[in-house]
Amino acid sequence: MNSSVSLAAEWERIDLLGANLAAARRGTRIPDEMGQRLGTVQQQVQKLRSQSPWRGVIEQYRLDPLDQDILACSVAPEAEPRLGWMFQELQPGITSTYPTPALIREMFLMSADESEAFSQRLSTGAPLLQNSLIERRSADIYHPTSRVCSGLLGWSTTPVLPQLPGAVETPATGSWDDLVLPSHCIRSLREFMLWVSHRELVVQEWQGRVSGGPVALFSGPSGTGKTFAAEVLANTFERPLYRVDLGLLVSKYIGETEKI
Repeated sequence: MNSSVSLAAEWERIDLLGANLAAARRGTRIPDEMGQRLGTVQQQVQKLRSQSPWRGVIEQYRLDPLDQDILACSVAPEAEPRLGWMFQELQPGITSTYPTPALIREMFLMSADESEAFSQRLSTGAPLLQNSLIERRSADIYHPTSRVCSGLLGWSTTPVLPQLPGAVETPATGSWDDLVLPSHCIRSLREFMLWVSHRELVVQEWQGRVSGGPVALFSGPSGTGKTFAAEVLANTFERPLYRVDLGLLVSKYIGETEKI
């Protein structure tokens, strides 16, 4: 059975919690049948979390109930895209389809003590971040990683890479400790890395202008570390690295290059 289907109660629970929150914000009464259905689904979720695939993930990473709720909410848009649209509607001004911690607290009607415990589960040393089950990509948005999508949804951890004309994938195993460059070059590379990792924050929350990219141009004689610097960046971002042969992209005939 597909993991996403077997976890249907998880997604229905989140859907009902979102619907209840939307009704409460409008000041409308929550139908009795919706509350009864939520109670039934809550019991189904508790049973699911004692079985595979939840059981393996919970035991391997020692996740408490709050961790499990955070993971369910972060994975929900991947399993059921409609829940991502629901999160967007419940978070005016935020374009991300993933829920903020504030929204999760509101959906689950957390008390002050529960909210404090919830915040602790998002600390660097807590299981979710320590084991790379979620990652923070902006000021207050956490995304699920391929590790947790593999564990809960059964997705492959090996990405399917596109076939790019004229491009050959290059292994990217370099690390910052192996990179030997002048200090000003290292500083420029780290600034570029920060620009990429915080782009969502600048554009979505600070209302910065989208200017394309990110694009970096490395210059210098052969052997100065240009390719290795690109490997380090690709390895840091866990992104594939390609070497492009321009000879395979550029046609000698005028007007033909753009057709390749």
